[in-house]
Amino acid sequence: MFDVAAYYTAARSGDPVDVGGLLAHLRGFRRVVLWGASFLGQAVARQLGAHGIAVTAFWDLRAGELKRVQDLEVLEPFTGGFDPADTLVLLCIGNTILQPSLSRKLAQAGYHHLLGDHVFMGLGCKASKARGLDPEACLRSMTCRAIYCERLSRIVEHRARQQRPEPLAGPPIFLQSLTVVVNQVCSLKCKFCTSYMNAYAPAERRNVPTARILEDIERCFQAVDSVGSVTVMGGEPFLHPDLGEVVQALLRQPNCGLISISTSGTCAFSPRQLALLRDPRVNVSFSNYLDSLGEGQRERFQQNVAQVLTAGVPHTVGVPMPAWIIPSTLHDRHRTEAELVRKKQDCWPRTNQLKNGKLHPCDLANSVYHLHLADHPGDYVDVAQAGGVADLRRRIRDYLDAPFYRTCGHCHGCGDLTSHAGEQGFQDFLPGPDVAVPE
Repeated sequence: MFDVAAYYTAARSGDPVDVGGLLAHLRGFRRVVLWGASFLGQAVARQLGAHGIAVTAFWDLRAGELKRVQDLEVLEPFTGGFDPADTLVLLCIGNTILQPSLSRKLAQAGYHHLLGDHVFMGLGCKASKARGLDPEACLRSMTCRAIYCERLSRIVEHRARQQRPEPLAGPPIFLQSLTVVVNQVCSLKCKFCTSYMNAYAPAERRNVPTARILEDIERCFQAVDSVGSVTVMGGEPFLHPDLGEVVQALLRQPNCGLISISTSGTCAFSPRQLALLRDPRVNVSFSNYLDSLGEGQRERFQQNVAQVLTAGVPHTVGVPMPAWIIPSTLHDRHRTEAELVRKKQDCWPRTNQLKNGKLHPCDLANSVYHLHLADHPGDYVDVAQAGGVADLRRRIRDYLDAPFYRTCGHCHGCGDLTSHAGEQGFQDFLPGPDVAVPE
């Protein structure tokens, strides 16, 4: 029997993968369906074809628009009349936040399934500990999501071990990803923003001071062994006047992997900012919310893409996203300690967030703190107040190893899909305890 967990571990390791067991497993099904007809799904289809494995069809919410991809029919998810007993679905949705929810839907419907990104790690990924990273593939092919790629993290970890002559004291700290949040101001008003930008009072919609950001970066990277990938975001990062200086500070860290700047592309980009982003390890990632934007915003988006291209800055433009997921409301549900432990264990990989002197485990924890809803000291590291490297390193390790975070008691998980990604409007995520909220 194919050991899925063992294969996933090997794929994430950064070493070459023996794919014989995977291929035999794939050939054991009458049909192979790829859920997701975009970059990852198409790349997986090509790899399967190279190994003589036929794909039956794609599933995609954009079936009516796409019709056929790679000469294969594109169907709405869970259609086609395929018998779940002899059908294997490869979940090729690059948005890792959606993966747990979609995996549950497949299991409930009785389908066998594998994670498509892990299938690609074994069959198609050229990056390895021996060869190093390939920014063109990891950041700009659009096949992978570098921020969630543990294989990438292991490769950066391996390089950091080789480059550091003397290991830091204590057990190593290898962060898979880090999000550097530079502001809490945005050019959009997304109804279902996972950073809850609409909830900030007007007086608090501001940039984090540049000196604070630069010191936080320097201190954190001195205290950890490596960081696989860094996302610079807000709010809208291009609204920070010193975005370029922030990226340059990250590039100076020898234990930093790849850097992505997440933008909606709906505000003005300055030539000075762009000049400091021209590096192969950097990628400007345009999120595509065009279906939810006004005409002026769409024009600004296209102007910015052209400006980045002219400036020679590496970048990608996302495919139109048919849906977002509704984030959790933020009030405290006062869960038991056992429930909190389980919540942390079951959570998807946390993208540690560095913001204004604090290191938080996730977007929700960052928001609960900075919206002044609660202050749970064990849920973050006070980077600004820590002592030297040894003290900060100890604090980060204790924070990472904590059995639970109190902020997990505020989270009920993600809800249903929205009708449009980037839908503009207002949704109240700050209800009082007397307001009924679905669990």
